[in-house]
Amino acid sequence: MKSFFTHLECLSCGKVYPKGEYYLCPSCNGFLDPKYDYDGIADEFDPKELPFRVHSIWKWFEFLPIEEERNVVTLGEGDTPLIRCRRINEEVGMRNLYLKDETVNPTGSLKDRSTSVNVSVAKELGVETVAIISTGNAAASLAAYAARGGLKAVVMVPETTPEGKVVQALVHGALVLKVRAKSMSEFYWLYREACSKFGWMDSIGGINPYRNEGKKTYAYELSEAFRWDPPEWFIIPMAGGNALIAAWKGFKELISLGLISRTPKLVGVQPKECAATVKAFRDGKDVAEPVSPGQTIVTSLVVPNPGPKSSLVLKAIRESEGTCDDPSDDEVLDAMRLLAKEGVFSEPGGAISLAAAKRLVDQGVIDPSDRVVCLITGSGFKDIKSVEMILKKPLIIHPTLESLEKALREPAF
Repeated sequence: MKSFFTHLECLSCGKVYPKGEYYLCPSCNGFLDPKYDYDGIADEFDPKELPFRVHSIWKWFEFLPIEEERNVVTLGEGDTPLIRCRRINEEVGMRNLYLKDETVNPTGSLKDRSTSVNVSVAKELGVETVAIISTGNAAASLAAYAARGGLKAVVMVPETTPEGKVVQALVHGALVLKVRAKSMSEFYWLYREACSKFGWMDSIGGINPYRNEGKKTYAYELSEAFRWDPPEWFIIPMAGGNALIAAWKGFKELISLGLISRTPKLVGVQPKECAATVKAFRDGKDVAEPVSPGQTIVTSLVVPNPGPKSSLVLKAIRESEGTCDDPSDDEVLDAMRLLAKEGVFSEPGGAISLAAAKRLVDQGVIDPSDRVVCLITGSGFKDIKSVEMILKKPLIIHPTLESLEKALREPAF
């Protein structure tokens, strides 16, 4: 397949740069965005070929910033199931509810989409070591893809990161550093200084301009799945909001190519105890201000200071005529139970999208007949401690029919 990537362009000052190890704009420190020859894509891309292509994000090769297919580092990420709910519709109050199940990605989370592109670009540029600071999912993902691509990986995580996520990074051979920092700013300072000093490729989603391109494939997959008539709503859990920004770019690309005629309304969701971007949206502000986070089980979405990139998140939500929401931990736990009824095992950071959907229907924002897609971002295996909060203890029985019959009379059965 042919590459149509052309350059990086600053979203603030408009300056352009060739493909390279750039992060923020060298001129104004603005965010860099990969650009493509869309006229060329329009001439060459044929949607009718999609069913015959590889089942991963790389079926959309023309829309991604890789020049040579041989540099693609993939584990089969993306092209994840779109599950129409059958059992929980009445409880949630919707007739056309769908789950975009990212728990089945190679390392169990949505991060694999971004990481595949990130590591592929690193390989194409001749980078030796990729690095990231993460609450866990991105760390595990980067470690796996670096191993696959023959690169070294360094991941820094907070000392409190769940062991399931740390183990994943360790088993793939990454150098895992648990940082006992006094503050997140101290944590970030160490990471950025290390990347600069040791020449590691910075793989943070808000900084590395290539990562988000993997997540814009949500727009392509949903549009294709709905036969180029996207759903009315797409509900996306947010930490920094990169998935939402990326999805919006993808939908706008499809609009410009005439493949779809409208876009979904986007909903950005954060936990009530750490919802800086949600607060900014409700207050009518263009940039989120830092907040002091409280205790929450939704640890994967805790970002007290989303920074200047929150302006792009807020702009995307408003352009799509969408909204924001911030469910409580109790509502997230209830959503985890509901997802389990549909056979989906989600961590809190994924279930929060369903919690928001239920709230927005109850508030009259979403019509019960609307087609709604909830992004379920990560597997419950990522955070067993939180999952245990919704479980009953298994019953212990003796090897007798009498003991078994007694157990069958328990409410759990």
